[in-house]
Amino acid sequence: MKKLSVMLVASLMVMFAFGTANALIFLDGKTFNATYEQPLGTVTPSYGTLTGNYGPAIVGGGVEFPGSVGGFWSADISNTNILFTFTVSGWFTPLSGGTTDGINFAITNQNGTPGIGGATLASTTLTGFDQSRLIWDTDHLYFNFNGFGSQGSPIPVGTNVSVNLTPTPIPGALLLFGSGLLGLVGIGRKRLRK
Repeated sequence: MKKLSVMLVASLMVMFAFGTANALIFLDGKTFNATYEQPLGTVTPSYGTLTGNYGPAIVGGGVEFPGSVGGFWSADISNTNILFTFTVSGWFTPLSGGTTDGINFAITNQNGTPGIGGATLASTTLTGFDQSRLIWDTDHLYFNFNGFGSQGSPIPVGTNVSVNLTPTPIPGALLLFGSGLLGLVGIGRKRLRK
């Protein structure tokens, strides 16, 4: 019984360490691609200074998408944040009157770690850009700039949007399983003392 208790405790420690490690290495080392999509889901091949596809870029140290790529924007991705900056003034006007017009960041390799569980607007210097402009799932984060700026009043150079990302939480079933294992260890120890 003592061996079983030790094995159960060791299993729980491994599960806890795995979950903690995954949270610590959320975005670092992941590969991202970015696409200009108008509307969301439709890659726009080329429009003005924007081109359709950017990347791939591996997260970790430095600016993953420098302003020289496409010449319109840059993106610095850290372990839990994306800082999007306009490097050239411009505007977003839907070609077909759609409701989405922007840049979609896609994680192309999860490496066994959690995907995106949430995206929260941390700060912005783009007046009117709010939480409702962020669209995400476990593999994507879309910045919807639809309608921002115009030819007569473009988005100024240096305007930025900072978004904090959180990992997908550990599934409830795994936590329930871990709780059950702890209970069994407790029962086993109680029996050993008797």
